[in-house]
Amino acid sequence: MNAALQTYRSRRVETASPLQVLVMLYQELLRRIELGAICLDEGDRRDATLHFQRAREVLAELNASLDPRGSGGAQICADLASVYTWSLAELVAAGRDGDALRARKVGRAIEPLLEGFHAVMMQGGAP
Repeated sequence: MNAALQTYRSRRVETASPLQVLVMLYQELLRRIELGAICLDEGDRRDATLHFQRAREVLAELNASLDPRGSGGAQICADLASVYTWSLAELVAAGRDGDALRARKVGRAIEPLLEGFHAVMMQGGAP
């Protein structure tokens, strides 16, 4: 990645609200899942593994950001943690088995979360 783009992305995150960062993480997660699935479709398991690894890192970051004391409460955090744990396992299996459809299934499960947090962000709310 060139230095200018890296600087732009870094500043974008540094100046974003926590909700904006959350939306960016979900967007990156979905992007990496789809790129990994495309690589599998093309028979490129090496690059698929790299994209799925980045997706798993994003999932770990999302999981670490859960705060049951926040406005979401303990039950929502537990539900999200379950989705993240399932997603991690499915991405590992998709990469291992070369299964692009399985990876895309994870993306379809994550999309409503992105849409929900994006809607809250657009309304100026907090998660």
